[in-house]
Amino acid sequence: MGDIREVILTLSTVHCGHLLHLQCYMELFTGFLIREDREYSTWDDARKVLDIRKRSITDFKKAMLDNDIIERTANEDGEVVLRVNPRYHFRNELPENKRVIKTFTNRLKEMAEELKPHEVGMVYKLNYCRISIRIRIRSALIRLNVILRRLGSQRGSKSRSYVISQTQRCHGIFV
Repeated sequence: MGDIREVILTLSTVHCGHLLHLQCYMELFTGFLIREDREYSTWDDARKVLDIRKRSITDFKKAMLDNDIIERTANEDGEVVLRVNPRYHFRNELPENKRVIKTFTNRLKEMAEELKPHEVGMVYKLNYCRISIRIRIRSALIRLNVILRRLGSQRGSKSRSYVISQTQRCHGIFV
């Protein structure tokens, strides 16, 4: 979670949008960026996918490499290829439903074509905020539950059980 926060705090909204779009082109399990023909991507391929000018890809490339979000590595043939750092993003199969990733990827590609990069970047940032808020609410409710348990135990067993049931009910609503 903290790693994604680094990305959001470091990158511009446009760059977050480009990064989210490039997730559609990550190879399963390895994180290498691949083209539609399943060959490894270069920065020029990424520029074509993102449909941006050379100046924009230069800025994006600098941001990604300087922050180790995208790494340059050599493939089996010695060519320099791109790989998304698994610390920030990874792509694995979900054993219970293999179609989930394909559905997500297809919808993300559609969204990236329909929206501007900064709008896709807002989706990226808002998703993090949603997760972060849920975690903060959950931890606040747990702390509240501890406090109310202490208060309930001081006032008697009937009020204690009522307090506990009410905090559990609130926990279910917010989380």
